[in-house]
Amino acid sequence: MRALFSLVITFFFLLALLVASAQQQVMSQLDPGVSYSVARKTVGDAEQARGDLGAELRRRTGLLAEKRALEQRANDLDSDLYSSMASVDQLSESIEHSQLCARINADGQPQGLAKWGAVYGCYRDGTVPAGDKDEIQALIDPAMDPTKLTERSTRLKFDLQSADMALADNDARIKAAQETVAQAAKASNALQIVTLLDDSFVGLFGFTHIPPSLMQITLCFLSGLFGALLITLVLLVYPNNDLSFTSTNSFWNRILLGGLIAVGVFVMIAGGVGVLGSSEAILSGQNNFLSFCAIGMLAGGFSDRFAKWLSDNATMLVSNTQPEGLPPPAV
Repeated sequence: MRALFSLVITFFFLLALLVASAQQQVMSQLDPGVSYSVARKTVGDAEQARGDLGAELRRRTGLLAEKRALEQRANDLDSDLYSSMASVDQLSESIEHSQLCARINADGQPQGLAKWGAVYGCYRDGTVPAGDKDEIQALIDPAMDPTKLTERSTRLKFDLQSADMALADNDARIKAAQETVAQAAKASNALQIVTLLDDSFVGLFGFTHIPPSLMQITLCFLSGLFGALLITLVLLVYPNNDLSFTSTNSFWNRILLGGLIAVGVFVMIAGGVGVLGSSEAILSGQNNFLSFCAIGMLAGGFSDRFAKWLSDNATMLVSNTQPEGLPPPAV
């Protein structure tokens, strides 16, 4: 049982160490002011944008094909309408020359569809030349009726406008997706090593999703457990040693205490600034992760000494002793 527990602690410590190393490499490549979590979200949005971009490009192909079909139908319809109106002009001239119908005369010749209405009215009144009746009957057919053709042409124009609007919306979506992918290029390159971890067994534990500032706390606790485990195993393997370690009969309590002491030391150090070679607060996530490993391992392995150190600092903090004032300025 102890061996299995030791292997578990070692495994998770190495796992956290691996992720922290990858995160520090990522942070060194990101632009100042861009956090690890923001970079991951940016890359995630870019992956979604790539999928959307592919879908929108396929949709654009369909929209273009639909627009071309509408344009072809509109051209054919315009050709039929032109041919139909040419026949109406010829019939109008024929009826005018016959002077059989008062609807059409040289003084008030109707135009456009009104001309077709006049021709049809003359046909309905039976005041058209006999030779024109067959041609008028052909124009009454919905396929050649100028009124029907004009209505279909108007509907097609609205359909073409809708197709143009759909293409414009599609172009806007494509442009937005391309911009999202382009903006995430640097973050995506920086996160390549983390992506490799995500695709491996490491991704199953979700450690790569923990921000570096929080990974420091996790790594410190695991380092404390690992340090306590090292010292405990030394005492178990070499019980008669001349090392100045405090022995204990509790295997589990010593390891747990090591992790807790390491976190306590981390909190004490995190209260200050300008530590571990950084001028920023520890929780900024920009510090050397190996320093946290060293502190955690030492605090966990020598938990009795660090407990005394914490006690001494606590005594100093709660004491009523005030520091002496500065000397007066020299005159």
